Amino acid sequence: MRKTAFVLCVAAGVAVMSVWAGTAQAAVGADKIEKVKKALPEKPPAQPSKQHKILVYSYCGGFVHGGAIEMAKVVLPMMGEKSGAFTAVVSDDLSNFEPDKIKEFDAIVLNNTTGELLKAKAPRKPRPPDAKKVKDAAKLEQATEKYQKDLAAFEEEVKKAQGQPDRSEALRQSLMDWIKAGGGIVGIHAATDCSYQWKEYGEMIGGWFAGHPWNTLVPVRNDDPTSPINAVFGGKGFEVTDEIYQFNRGIYSREKQRVLLSLDYEKMQASDKPALKKQGSRKDGDYAVSWVKMHGKGRVFYCSLGHGDAIFWNPQVLQHYLAGIQWVLGDLKGVETAPNPIQK
Repeated sequence: MRKTAFVLCVAAGVAVMSVWAGTAQAAVGADKIEKVKKALPEKPPAQPSKQHKILVYSYCGGFVHGGAIEMAKVVLPMMGEKSGAFTAVVSDDLSNFEPDKIKEFDAIVLNNTTGELLKAKAPRKPRPPDAKKVKDAAKLEQATEKYQKDLAAFEEEVKKAQGQPDRSEALRQSLMDWIKAGGGIVGIHAATDCSYQWKEYGEMIGGWFAGHPWNTLVPVRNDDPTSPINAVFGGKGFEVTDEIYQFNRGIYSREKQRVLLSLDYEKMQASDKPALKKQGSRKDGDYAVSWVKMHGKGRVFYCSLGHGDAIFWNPQVLQHYLAGIQWVLGDLKGVETAPNPIQK
C-alpha cells in the first residue's frame, strides 16, 4: 500500500512539473525552444557523482530582465534533463532558504536576481482607472470593477504581511551558513545587481554591478585557457553580443577570485571604450565576464552573459554554464580558484 502511494505521489509530481514546463515553454515561444534544443550540450563535461538537485531562484526587487529570466527558467531544467547532470526546481518561494529546507539543494542558481534578496515583496497598491483616458462608459465600468477587486486583494495581502515576522535576516544567515558549509552558487548576469547593503553577499558573489556601457558585439578574452570550465573555447577568445557589466564598487578584485573570461579591452574600437570618468570605468581596463571563487567551503561561479535571449541558445555559452554548474556541484574536477593577474 505504501509503495502504491509513493508511486502515485511521484506520478503526481511529474504531472505537475510537466504542466509547469509546458506553460513555461509556451510563454517563451516554440521557435526559441527549438533553438535551445539544438544548442544544449549532448552530454555533461563530467560524470555526475549522484542525483543533484538545484534551485533556480529569480526574485526581482529592482530591474526585471523579463525575457532572459523566463528563458533561463526553461533552459536550465532542459539542460539538466538532457545532460543528466542535475534536476532543477524553479521557485521563488522564500521557504526554500529556511535552514531545514535549503539542505535539500546541492546548488542555487541566482537567475538575473535584482534588489534586496530574501525579502518578501511588498504588495503593490493598484491604481484606479483614469476616467479621462477611458472614454467608453462600459469599459470604464469594467475597469472600475476590476480595480475594486484588486484593491480588496491588496488590502488582504497587507493584513497578512502585517501578521508575518520579517525573516530576511534569518534567511540571509541560513544562506551564508549553507554556502560556507559547501553549498554551490551560480550567478547569472544581474546576480551582481543585488543587495548592495549586504556586504557579505557582495564578497560572496565577487562583485557589484556599476554600469553597462556595452550591449553590442564585443571581443572576449580567455583568461584561463586551461580551466575545464573554459574547455569549450579551445584555449581561444571569442566574440559575443550581450550586455557587458562593469564592476567597481570596492568588492571586485582579481586578488580575491579567478577570472575565467573578460572583455578584451585592447581589441575594442576606441569609440566603444567608455570615458574613464564614467561610473564603473577602470584605468586598468579590467572588465571581467565570468569568474570562480570559494566562500568558505562553498564554490561560486558567476557569468555576466545572460541579458539577451540569444545567449540561451548560444552553444558555447551554454556549455560554459553547464561546466560552471558541474564545478559548483563538485563533479567537474581540476578547476583552479587561485587569483590570476591580468593577461596581456
